[in-house]
Amino acid sequence: VDLDGRGGKWNLDGSAPGDGRYECRLYQRGAQKIVGFEFGADVTMDMTEKIVFPRAKEDNKGEGHHGQSSSLPSPREPERHIQFRCVDSQFFSQFDGTWKVVPLPPNPFTGEPETMVSYTVDVRPKGPVPVAALEWRIREDVPTNLRAVKRAAVERGWAVLKRRGLMLPEEWGSEEYRKKRE
Repeated sequence: VDLDGRGGKWNLDGSAPGDGRYECRLYQRGAQKIVGFEFGADVTMDMTEKIVFPRAKEDNKGEGHHGQSSSLPSPREPERHIQFRCVDSQFFSQFDGTWKVVPLPPNPFTGEPETMVSYTVDVRPKGPVPVAALEWRIREDVPTNLRAVKRAAVERGWAVLKRRGLMLPEEWGSEEYRKKRE
């Protein structure tokens, strides 16, 4: 539902993507060649966005950022999770999991902020399927999928900035931007 007239997608309860309360139903169709067989599957999933606030530092023990063996510092911002659950699929009896986006401290070598993205999925196919090959294919596709998500997020982000009349990075040095700052 477009409640604000700007093309934003909102639930009837007023929740919107990014606010930690957004829910939607997503249909996904994929096709791959796995071990010489053409494989196609579809799944309809309920997606739920959550904002998870970090635990206290002493509860966050484990391998540190960039392989340091110390406590992982608590992120400055909360984690964002997108949980998904299969509600209908001819091929899967289970396709449930979570995407987690965790802000990290700046990289100690570059000073650039970093984000850790993780993906967990439990898959149970219906019928006889080479599960190991299916798991391998999913694992191999994660980097490609993440690059596609990043590309789409950046493109949408610039489109939002432009729609709101804000300057894009390539325009920051322009005469028009200088005049807007004065």
